[in-house]
Amino acid sequence: MILLQMRILIVLSRDVDLNPLVATLIERGFECDVVPPATGASRYQPNRHNAVVLLVTDDHLPLQLIRMLRVLGPPRVLTLVSAEHLDATLHPLLDAGVDEVVPFPCPIDDLTLRLTILCRRGNWREEQLRLELELDQARRFQERITDTIPEHIYLFDLVEQHVVYSNHRIDELLGYAKHELARLGDNYYVELMHAEDRENIAEWFARYEDHQPGDPPVITRYRMRHHDGSWRTLYSRSIVFSRSDDDTPRQVLGVVEDITERVMQESALRRSREELRTFARHLQEAREREREAIAREIHDQLGQELTALKLHVSIIEGATRNASPAANDHDTMLGSTMKATRELIERITSSVRRIARDLRPAVIDDVGLAAAMRLHAEEMTRPTRIEHHFVGDPDVAMALDRERATHLFRIFQESITNILRHANARRIDVHLGLDGDDLVLKVRDDGRGIDPADLRTDGRVGLVGMRERALLCRGQIEFRSRPEGGTEVEVRMPMETEDSRDDLVYPRFETLPR
Repeated sequence: MILLQMRILIVLSRDVDLNPLVATLIERGFECDVVPPATGASRYQPNRHNAVVLLVTDDHLPLQLIRMLRVLGPPRVLTLVSAEHLDATLHPLLDAGVDEVVPFPCPIDDLTLRLTILCRRGNWREEQLRLELELDQARRFQERITDTIPEHIYLFDLVEQHVVYSNHRIDELLGYAKHELARLGDNYYVELMHAEDRENIAEWFARYEDHQPGDPPVITRYRMRHHDGSWRTLYSRSIVFSRSDDDTPRQVLGVVEDITERVMQESALRRSREELRTFARHLQEAREREREAIAREIHDQLGQELTALKLHVSIIEGATRNASPAANDHDTMLGSTMKATRELIERITSSVRRIARDLRPAVIDDVGLAAAMRLHAEEMTRPTRIEHHFVGDPDVAMALDRERATHLFRIFQESITNILRHANARRIDVHLGLDGDDLVLKVRDDGRGIDPADLRTDGRVGLVGMRERALLCRGQIEFRSRPEGGTEVEVRMPMETEDSRDDLVYPRFETLPR
């Protein structure tokens, strides 16, 4: 609220008793300073006096004083002129810049009203100047702040589709000089935008419809043409700054950051990851082929030689018995040795078959993935007291190509091995089936569970291998600690064989809900 100040300077042109007038004005709220004409200009204070009263009682007009006051002020000047000189002095006084000419003496109420109006005009003008000064200071302060911020700040009109305000960072961002942007017009933002991104403008504008104060900024990403002809990728965070009378968004205030270098680095990193993933896939394929060749060599060559050796031992054992019908101690010892040798050969043959099967489970090719998992679980838990339950759909598993079936089986093998080594479990549950378009393998135990720190510890070769194999299948793997105890490993991969996903999905740790 602006308080009305009524301070006036009364200048006399000759000696007149103004004490009654001054006393009345003071009673009505005026502050009065009375001075002679000689000191009128020197006593006037623009920051104190709202109006000046000139008292003229003859035809001697203080025009020079009026001009001096105008230079200093300019004040609101009210002149009291004696009635007999009013006609002769009216026009010269008005031409000199006097605001009011009143015949003297005059009714005190009329004089008070006129002075109040003049003082109010003076206050309003003073307040207007003060506000204009503060506005100019605030504008300069805002410009300094926005020019200090490294990002580009803009105010965009959605209706007219042009830039209302933009700090100088736009020059650095796009490389255009101010006169070049001015030549493009206020809608240069739209003109310089990539044609593909320009098609999304309507969609971006629609996102402002429901945007309310306090909501997160609207995020947009688009490309704009640099002065050198290249395209810069910009990242914008904006809010609704003002709305029209019908409450539709009118202006948006945003901050823009140039993320071109970041996008290029991310693209290079993505390509590098794809190359590493392709290399890892080829490496895994080469390892599997080598394992398959070694398994075949062991099974065919070494197996045949062990079978021949067993046959020779049997022949020697039979010949020994036929040559010595009456057994003595030497024959008995020789027969026991040959029997132990034959049993050793049988154990070696079983070990060779197991090693060959571990290198490349032929059962995957013979009866499918589900049967191979079931047999492996039975074989691994047979020496223990661990109970296992397997639920799998053979038809679904058979739909997998050989590469992904091998990767999934290796993950399953590592999961069973980890349970036997670390979990201290009494039961293992395995589920293999479809969930939508994904093939899902779940291996669950009731053991001691898994510590999240174990998943973040470097050197866990088994877990790393499981993760890499899942990624090579365009899938993901999750390790969950169950609230009721135990661990669940879930592998999820798409059934389609094409590379439909560009992002890498990293495994995560979470706790299952009760």
